Amino acid sequence: MKFFKSIFFTFCFLYSALFFAQSEEWKNLETENYTLAYPENWTLDQSGLMGTELLLFSPLLAQDDDFKDNFSLMIQDLTGLDIDLDQYVEISVGQIKTMITDNNILKNERIAKSDDTPLEFQRIEYTGKQGVYNLHLVQYYFILDNAAYVLTLTCEIESYGEHKEVGEKILRSFVLR
Repeated sequence: MKFFKSIFFTFCFLYSALFFAQSEEWKNLETENYTLAYPENWTLDQSGLMGTELLLFSPLLAQDDDFKDNFSLMIQDLTGLDIDLDQYVEISVGQIKTMITDNNILKNERIAKSDDTPLEFQRIEYTGKQGVYNLHLVQYYFILDNAAYVLTLTCEIESYGEHKEVGEKILRSFVLR
């Protein structure tokens, strides 16, 4: 009988976790240049902090957590630089190798233009240490109209599994106009 109670409670827990995860509300951000969707429990910051177009901060996973996993968008003006996506990726990978301690590039792949992806982009996933934090990052690079759009999901390695699905959903929701 204990066995069946255990299975029943496990089933109830998994069902409720799945139900609440799927019922998460999302907001849409629409600007002249792009649209983006994000969970309503993430905090939006459009103050330009650290040169960003925007930052989204996740809720803390625990009371003793001192790092908010986040998503950022940076837009870099490339006017007059004559840089294509290949060159931009090469420069960015060089910066990752120089600026991120113990860096490990896990994926570096070109996502081709398709029905689901109206503009080709580069996806780079890597881990490394920045200050005291061991991080897992996923970046998308787009080049359009003399501008580079860099989307970055930044998580502590320990919490990446918790935010991977939501983070990828935010990244995939980004659409340039």
